[in-house]
Amino acid sequence: MKRKKSFHNKIMLFGYEHRSFDKAMGQVQKSAEELNKLLNKLSKKDEKKEK
Repeated sequence: MKRKKSFHNKIMLFGYEHRSFDKAMGQVQKSAEELNKLLNKLSKKDEKKEK
C-alpha cells in the first residue's frame, strides 16, 4: 500500500507544481502584453513629436 500512496503523492505534487507554473507564466504573459501596449503608445508619441 505504501508504494501506491507514495506514487499518488508524487503525481499530485507534480500536478500542483505545474498548475502553479502555468499560473505564473500567465501573469508574465499578461505583464508582457501590458508592457508592449505601453511601449507602442510611447513610440507613437515620439513619432508625433518628430513630425
